[in-house]
Amino acid sequence: MKIMLALMAFLASFTAVAQTPRDVSRDMARLNGEMFEYAVKVYAVKNPEKPDEGMGTGSGQLIRSTDGVARILTNHHVVGHLAQSVYVHFDGEPFAQRVNIIGRDSLVDLALLEAPSPLPRRAKPIPIARTPLLVGQQVYAIGYPSGSRTISSGVINSLTSPHEEAGIGLYFTHQAPISPGSSGGLLVRFNAFGQTELVGINTQVTVLGGLIANVSFSIRPEVIERMLEKLETGQVIHAFAGFVVTGTDRANPYLYELGTKQSYPPQRPGIMVMAVAPNSPAGRSGIQRGDMIWKLEASVDGRFVDLLIRSATELRDTIFFKLAPGTLVRLSTTRGTQEVQRNFTLERVPETAKLKEE
Repeated sequence: MKIMLALMAFLASFTAVAQTPRDVSRDMARLNGEMFEYAVKVYAVKNPEKPDEGMGTGSGQLIRSTDGVARILTNHHVVGHLAQSVYVHFDGEPFAQRVNIIGRDSLVDLALLEAPSPLPRRAKPIPIARTPLLVGQQVYAIGYPSGSRTISSGVINSLTSPHEEAGIGLYFTHQAPISPGSSGGLLVRFNAFGQTELVGINTQVTVLGGLIANVSFSIRPEVIERMLEKLETGQVIHAFAGFVVTGTDRANPYLYELGTKQSYPPQRPGIMVMAVAPNSPAGRSGIQRGDMIWKLEASVDGRFVDLLIRSATELRDTIFFKLAPGTLVRLSTTRGTQEVQRNFTLERVPETAKLKEE
């Protein structure tokens, strides 16, 4: 309920974005001609023992993994937990080909697949964007809703999403329409050199009152980069502390005063604990809502190393992507005027968070 209220407020805050004067129809025609190189349809049976009950289609893209090998990336919810292989189909090829699933992660909602061997002659991995995204940038969503090739255009609305209020900082928001079956598809832009590059993987749509709203969520390119190496190992494990944090520059002033028992605004920016999961590592260490976190250290060879955390986003990403379960960490915190250092061991993320399938 809390996420839905935040989402409705988030939608209401949108204002019209002035688009740069460019020929969108020409861009879409270009993409329609080149998407055969990197976009694929994905056919999956989520439970091989009951193929009639979980059969579906989705979208994916040919990328180059960190080891230089061409592979296919899609959403986890397209392939499911049980499938060991799926079919992928490049447009223009006569038949789909069966490929194995290398790695998958339901929390970030990504799955890495083998690429067909041999690759189609025209196949070409799409590069992942390296330069920052900007609000107002023109983007294009490419996918296969219901198996039909589709390209839509829109702009980036926000570099974040309302999911961040629940501590999930994986997505950004755009208005390029996507629909069921677009899951795992590409969000692309043209860079300063006119090259097509991947800026996100389309994962969720907004549904209000049973209707699909023209607001879509895509996985951030830096998250894709971080996940590739994990997916290549075949087993993805994330660390879990058990708190939700936000920067004081983004905190609701009333919630800040309620949690910290201090008057707003704070004397200096910081990272505020918004919620703590019961019986979590952070909860057992004594962390409470309203505590301010100023430093994160990790134990390396028996001594604590400062991880130089400057924002709530860096704190979340460091724990989730970079640290392993079993790592001993130390948080330097304040509660009011009291300074406390709290030590606890990170655990594995509980397999409870499931992303909504399109």
